[in-house]
Amino acid sequence: MPESYVPPEEFRRYRALARGRKKLVDKRSDFKNEVNSLLDQNGVTYDGSLWSDQGREFLRELTLDDASELLLEQWLEAIDEFTVKIKRMQRRIEEVAADVDELDTLMSAPGIAVFSGLMIYGEIGEVERFDRTAEVVSYAGLDPVIRESGDSRREGQISKEGNDYLQWILVQCPNTAVHNAKDPYLSQFYWRTEQTKQAAQGSDCGNSAQAVSGVVQHAQEERTVRPTGGERLRDAGRLSLGGPAHGERLVCRVKIPPHGGCAVADSTACYGFLLSERGEQ
Repeated sequence: MPESYVPPEEFRRYRALARGRKKLVDKRSDFKNEVNSLLDQNGVTYDGSLWSDQGREFLRELTLDDASELLLEQWLEAIDEFTVKIKRMQRRIEEVAADVDELDTLMSAPGIAVFSGLMIYGEIGEVERFDRTAEVVSYAGLDPVIRESGDSRREGQISKEGNDYLQWILVQCPNTAVHNAKDPYLSQFYWRTEQTKQAAQGSDCGNSAQAVSGVVQHAQEERTVRPTGGERLRDAGRLSLGGPAHGERLVCRVKIPPHGGCAVADSTACYGFLLSERGEQ
């Protein structure tokens, strides 16, 4: 019988906290969707975010029929209650994360903060249980579906057969890095591939999982490493993201090798948009 992996208690705690916060956010999103649906039913439109201070003021002053006003009041109260719960959970996550040395390395990358770092670290668990980085890609469900027939071999969409939480966070982090991180190079690189954006997020998220697993392994083995700025992670896990042509190396910025080929990801980032300009992996 195949064995089932049972993570140590500390990793189970990390998973419980990160998964719990995600579930609270998902529940709050459900109520926000109810508000949007209610406004659509009443023909109400608003230019801007309903969840900004101005948007909430607009909702408070809105006049609807009795039933709709009661529903709106209930949905908004539920949203506020979940916001309080999320903040409480976030504070606990930050307290726990302060004692996890490995997160310092993960959070040195744009797009990864305390919550996402703890979820990645907790979902991977003991990284030494994976013999190869490709196994982490498969574990996250980010490996492509391969169709072979004779001499033909095609790689399709990602399999999505793996750890749902790890897969989700490895897709969220690149979006955060592109849209929120103050790194114009990353954003410019992403928008250059806008037309093939979905392919980038699907096929190259595997590089994300490889990068993260290498960094976690290095952080577990060498807890004293603290990269800053653009410094190279010396002897950090020896993970190849671009294949033999690029050598087994880790870099701290996104770069296009001068000889062409695929981009090499930041060793601590999970950037699903990192493609070769020729579409190679």
